[in-house]
Amino acid sequence: IQEIYSQAKELAGKIAATPELFPTFGTSDLSGRPYIVIKEDTYYYMVNDRDTVSIKRQTTNAQDLLYWIFNDITYQMGCAYEAEHRVTDVDPRRLTFKKQLDLLEILDARWKELKQQEIEETLAMHPYRDQLKR
Repeated sequence: IQEIYSQAKELAGKIAATPELFPTFGTSDLSGRPYIVIKEDTYYYMVNDRDTVSIKRQTTNAQDLLYWIFNDITYQMGCAYEAEHRVTDVDPRRLTFKKQLDLLEILDARWKELKQQEIEETLAMHPYRDQLKR
């Protein structure tokens, strides 16, 4: 688990991600933050919400785990960026997603491509809703 933590910390430095955005490693702090557990050769990415596991992903691929970690971290950073640079009458997801994609590209171009596909799927079902002035 220390090796994954070290890799995550190194990647975080590339995008100036702060420690409070990180999941916990080894155990849950019961705060609703994601946490990482490793059992044998399997990585688990989990989130507890009110004593119930609300997200549980598992993989044997460390790169998948790192993507899940930084998908969440960059989304949080994108939300913070959008809040600081809010554009009235524009769907906030536009700026959030753009910032997230920019950050993921710094880390790994494949992660950006993967997230772009996920965003496109989301937008196909839930398009942007800009409030245009009349």
